[in-house]
Amino acid sequence: MEEGVGGAGLVMSSDRFANVVDAEAGDGDFEEERRGENVVLHVGVRDIDDVRNEKRNGIDLEEITRKAIMDVDAQPTMDETILVGDDLMTGPPSPVVPPEIASHVLQGVDLCDGILRNLFLCLQINDIEPFCQDEIALYKQCAERRDKEIRKRLQDSEFKLGSSMPLDEAKGRASQLEAEVTSLERRLILASGVEGIEGFRQRWSLHGRLTDSKNRLQFLKQGLESRKKG
Repeated sequence: MEEGVGGAGLVMSSDRFANVVDAEAGDGDFEEERRGENVVLHVGVRDIDDVRNEKRNGIDLEEITRKAIMDVDAQPTMDETILVGDDLMTGPPSPVVPPEIASHVLQGVDLCDGILRNLFLCLQINDIEPFCQDEIALYKQCAERRDKEIRKRLQDSEFKLGSSMPLDEAKGRASQLEAEVTSLERRLILASGVEGIEGFRQRWSLHGRLTDSKNRLQFLKQGLESRKKG
């Protein structure tokens, strides 16, 4: 049996060839030549003598093709990730902004309210998250940028308050934040006994608020300390 190969290095029985022709109809012109039980495809790239010469030189196109197919089959496939509402809780919750500094902290910040409205509208129309993937992804990205900027502004504001507001008021603010931290710590301990998704959401929210309050207190105290250095 001859090693006949067309452009892809293929030798196949006439039955298999018929199947390939059905599948590949219209993909290009070729000329078939019957040799015994096999059909050799010539596509104007190489002929049988080229293949024989390459085999003599240690090049086996059939082996190369077989290995290439095995390599492709061995590549891992990437599963499509479906975003759901709980994916918005993968990071910390949005920070709580005290009303007395809200106008300064939120000035010029993209609050993502337009994107959030689009997400709610999509969920209202489609009812389930898989049909609102773009809206969820856009809001998640926007919310992460927004929260990062707000946290930075909160910390900067607390530092400025600690360094510039009247000393008694600054100390009173520090005491207020310390009491808030203590209260959140206790609530977090109580939430540890709540089971299921509701318990997870409570702990997630309380842990985020506790972390933010501690950071605000830290920067407020740094502002107070800067008075002494000045």
